[in-house]
Amino acid sequence: MLLRKVVRLLKILSINALVLLILLAGLELTLRLVDPQNLPTPAIGSHEWRDDYKRPTPAYDETISFPERKVRWTINAQGLRDHEFDSIKAPGLVRIIGFGDSYTFGYTVEQEQTFLHHLESLMNAERARRCPDSARMFQTLNMGVVDCGTINQFRYARGRGMAYQPDLLLLAVYPGNDVYDVLAEHKKPGAPDPGAAAAGTRANPLLSFFRYHSHLYAFVSERLHTLLLRFGLRQVDTSSIEVLRKTESAKVRQGWNLLESHIMRFDSLAAAHDAELLVLLLPTRHQVRQSEWDFIRATYKLSADDFQIDRAQRRLSDFCAAANIACLDALPALRRDSLAAFNPNRDRHLSPRGHWLVADTLFRFLRPRLCGSAWTPSP
Repeated sequence: MLLRKVVRLLKILSINALVLLILLAGLELTLRLVDPQNLPTPAIGSHEWRDDYKRPTPAYDETISFPERKVRWTINAQGLRDHEFDSIKAPGLVRIIGFGDSYTFGYTVEQEQTFLHHLESLMNAERARRCPDSARMFQTLNMGVVDCGTINQFRYARGRGMAYQPDLLLLAVYPGNDVYDVLAEHKKPGAPDPGAAAAGTRANPLLSFFRYHSHLYAFVSERLHTLLLRFGLRQVDTSSIEVLRKTESAKVRQGWNLLESHIMRFDSLAAAHDAELLVLLLPTRHQVRQSEWDFIRATYKLSADDFQIDRAQRRLSDFCAAANIACLDALPALRRDSLAAFNPNRDRHLSPRGHWLVADTLFRFLRPRLCGSAWTPSP
């Protein structure tokens, strides 16, 4: 009697499981046909460690999917997300090298949509228009590295970047995570231990399969993430919030001190190679969009009196002014087109429009120097 009940229960459970699988398969098929999701692609092998710095892997070439779009990551033979080029600088060539994290690399945009690529095009087109008889040409090199901070960027510049004979080092600082990234890099310099890294990043294989292959999983997880945030049931990285507090914690203060000391080291490195340094300040999305900042404050019950939305920019601008280092803030330009400047979903990187706005900001700053007889300091 008991055996019959168990068999009957198993049959019922099997039928229900089959119905559920058919339903899920139907929803999956419907999404693929009606509203296909842009599934993420793991960028395995896109970066490597060389000596004491991380850089993109030479000759890496893959199409990476993001919720917003698919982009092609093409790394040249020298380990830059850039076209192949002659490392020996030709006469009359002004070389601008960009250092930074995934914002500079152009995480979710095509290579031709990055602000460095736009800047090169704008500078050369304007030079041809204003001073057609000049032999000067401008070249930008993208030495952005995904998921790294200013300490790694300095080591990369020192170990590899100066060999390209730059005239201008463009250091993009993103306070949203750079203040905390330098703390981690200072605490444990160099390549991570392979065993520890593997243990710390080992994901559930079933969830990984659904994340990279299921349109239904992508559709549900994005909406669930937003819902949990709205009700305060999911925490997010608060580093980009803490740097905006009027009263700094000891940890944030230490991060700022490390960041500023490595900006000084960048400046010394540039001067030692007859080059200049320009610090570019890139804001977070909630600094640009007031509605997003209001949502964050409401979700985490933060008092507006405890924060200054542009505090990071003010601090770095004051530091650069005191150190006599050129500094350019992209926040005002991105606010002029706040909705289009960043990706709309969970990914908070610059959109193609945002990269264009940053390039235009840089171009307006550098334009007065286009036709001079020499690449002289900024006025």
